[in-house]
Amino acid sequence: MFFFDPVYMLYVFIPTMLLSLGVQLYLKRSYAKWSKVRNSTNLTGTQVGEALFQRTNLMNIPLEVVPGQMTDHFDPRANVVRLSQGTASQPSVAAMAIAAHELGHVQQYQTGSALIKARNFLVPAERLSANGFKTVVDIDLLGAFNASRAAFAQLKATRGCIIYVSAGQAYTPYAFQVHVAAAKAGIDMMMRNLALEWGRYGIRVNSIVPGPIEGTEGMKRLANPAVLEQIRRAVPLQRLGTVDDIGQMCAVLASPLASYVTGTVLVADGGQNLEGSALFNRGAEQILKANG
Repeated sequence: MFFFDPVYMLYVFIPTMLLSLGVQLYLKRSYAKWSKVRNSTNLTGTQVGEALFQRTNLMNIPLEVVPGQMTDHFDPRANVVRLSQGTASQPSVAAMAIAAHELGHVQQYQTGSALIKARNFLVPAERLSANGFKTVVDIDLLGAFNASRAAFAQLKATRGCIIYVSAGQAYTPYAFQVHVAAAKAGIDMMMRNLALEWGRYGIRVNSIVPGPIEGTEGMKRLANPAVLEQIRRAVPLQRLGTVDDIGQMCAVLASPLASYVTGTVLVADGGQNLEGSALFNRGAEQILKANG
């Protein structure tokens, strides 16, 4: 969900962006510094991972080496930890810290962390608990309403706008996603209601539906290369979306170019919704069968 008003841009958004850039620069500088410092155990990132598997109750899974710098991640679909070349082969402080961080994600998944389950999970409706359903609705729908309600006075004063992030599950049935579908469909209907009620104050309210976006945490963690290629071929435009694709659409919706647009769901998915949910459904069923 996004809000736009000039005061927010000047005093919150721009400073936050500068802070974010500063954090990224800090992380890169910290990595550059500590990747040159040898750790006291003289263990490479791969050896750190192996040692943690031996000394904890975690189930041992493969540790693979991938190209690039700071490309380390845990892929729960393939059940593998992928370490960048520098992390895997160097006995540095940075390599030790990154390897331990990725093993932390393994622990979250293997121990059934509530945060991981709430963020993204496939589950047949007959096995979904009331609490699990409620958790997703609370995060997505109730959270969006609370943020909108809290911002109302500022939005009214500045004639601002709201942009919610929805999903294809809001209008197309996806197997094992009843919790997501209910929450996102609720967001889109709430968007229309607020557009109707708050239009008198000059507040515009819209939703945007992203398709599969490359480079995002969800795609890195939830799709292996073979699956990504299937998804890419299924998109009519024959490519995954980018963060800029979505950012540019949000910029248009928040700008004077869309000053007469409200109560609208803008789909930016390369035409993925035209193919329906069959590919997702088949993949989801295979995943559930593989996981027992």
